[in-house]
Amino acid sequence: MFQAQQTADSRRVRIAILGLLIANVLATAITVWIIIEVRKEQIVLAEIMEQLRRESQELSSTTKELSYELHWQYGLTIVVLLNIVATGLALVALTRAYLLSQRTLRSVKELAANILASMDHAVLTVSSDGIFNGINPKGREMLGLKGYDLQKPFAEIGESLTPLIELNREIQERGTNIRDRSFPFPIDGQDRLYLSHGHLLKDDQGTTIGTVLHVTDITEQSRLEERMRRMERFAGLGAVAAGLAHEIKNPLSALALHAQLLKEQLADTPVADAEETVSILLSEVRRMNKVLDGFREFAAINRLDRQPVQIVSLIEKVTRLLKPYLQAKGVLLQLDVDRCGNREVTVDNVKIEQVLINLMLNALEAMSSGGTLTVRGEVNDQQVHVSLTDTGGGIPESVQEKLFDPYFTTKDHGTGLGLAICEKI
Repeated sequence: MFQAQQTADSRRVRIAILGLLIANVLATAITVWIIIEVRKEQIVLAEIMEQLRRESQELSSTTKELSYELHWQYGLTIVVLLNIVATGLALVALTRAYLLSQRTLRSVKELAANILASMDHAVLTVSSDGIFNGINPKGREMLGLKGYDLQKPFAEIGESLTPLIELNREIQERGTNIRDRSFPFPIDGQDRLYLSHGHLLKDDQGTTIGTVLHVTDITEQSRLEERMRRMERFAGLGAVAAGLAHEIKNPLSALALHAQLLKEQLADTPVADAEETVSILLSEVRRMNKVLDGFREFAAINRLDRQPVQIVSLIEKVTRLLKPYLQAKGVLLQLDVDRCGNREVTVDNVKIEQVLINLMLNALEAMSSGGTLTVRGEVNDQQVHVSLTDTGGGIPESVQEKLFDPYFTTKDHGTGLGLAICEKI
């Protein structure tokens, strides 16, 4: 939540209003006291005038003038009192208006803070002198700043946030808004991709008082776009594969049949060269059939039969099927799927089994001298995540971007469609 600190101007205004109210009350009290004293003097003067009227006509005239002046003073005092009372009422009205404006301001601040707290992206504010003075809760979570104290130089926020520091500096130097600056950010052991943009922050006079930085997590969006780009590269491959399999499969079947007949016919009159040629022919036909089967399988992925299935049961079934391969390779299997419990997922279980088998076989081939294969399952909101980790030599960075491309393989054998099929599933 942004820090809502009481400003010095607000405190001074309240002190001034309180001082005026106190002065008004004191002035009213003094005026009332003066009126009372003047009234007492008038009463005394009236008694003196009555006594002097009997004794001396000349003194009576003087006392009349004095009484007249006292009446004027009394009237002026009443006017002053009314003026003070009116001023007091005006101060009371001003105080009420001020308190109402303060409540409205607090309400607006709370509303703004709640809106910022509800945002699903990070919002940061930096003053014009480079002091980091505001961040919403999502920002603390995204940027790993949950325990970070504000009112510090933004340039000291941390090396991992250097792109934001540079963005803030560039905005202030250029005096313009900047949009769409992406940068990688590691947090909680994961590499995330963030998109940032910043704006100048101005007051009601149009004076720049700082910057506002927005940071959005676009990791999933970026991954989806990458998948879409990858799918576009072989979007028409399914139709091509289906047509190719149909056009070539039948001639290959006939060729395989006649090659087999030829081999049987040559069995009665062995000819070494002929038998070797026929064997090679049959081997190549089988290899081409395998490639075409991969084509057909790739083309048929769009047809899915989704059914509810317990993910743990599915994983255990696949591991039982591959148990002989694991033992033969000397690989230890570790299952960490307890967190999935009895969670069901709606999938094409045959296709998911195919994905798991393909990935596990790839892992076994990467551990030629034995090792450990870990299958881990986790539940995150409404999704189930299954990950496979092996202790093999790893995949070179130079080929990682091509792993899911059709026909790409690092093996001496294989069609290069295995991982492409897995990704399409």
